[in-house]
Amino acid sequence: AAVLRQSAGAEVVGRSTFGHAGRQVLLSLSSGSQVYMTDAFYTGPDGVTLSEGIEPSVAVTEAVRSFADAEVPLEDLTLERALELIRDRPELDRAA
Repeated sequence: AAVLRQSAGAEVVGRSTFGHAGRQVLLSLSSGSQVYMTDAFYTGPDGVTLSEGIEPSVAVTEAVRSFADAEVPLEDLTLERALELIRDRPELDRAA
């Protein structure tokens, strides 16, 4: 999402992210123990490490649910909001 936002100005729909974009590996030690660690971090098109969370353009969380949406799963509600965003902005529909 961060790369799409940086490179194409994409709208982000959903929940805030934690902000850790790293490759994690499990290393086996000679003692038989294992260590789970991050050995690389991803960067965006601007070359900056993706280490901060993303605030969505359109937030979809429990706090913003309407009474009518109370029974709709958040994943479905997120998709509905994204489709509404595309429908309301014809230039996004063509790009998609």
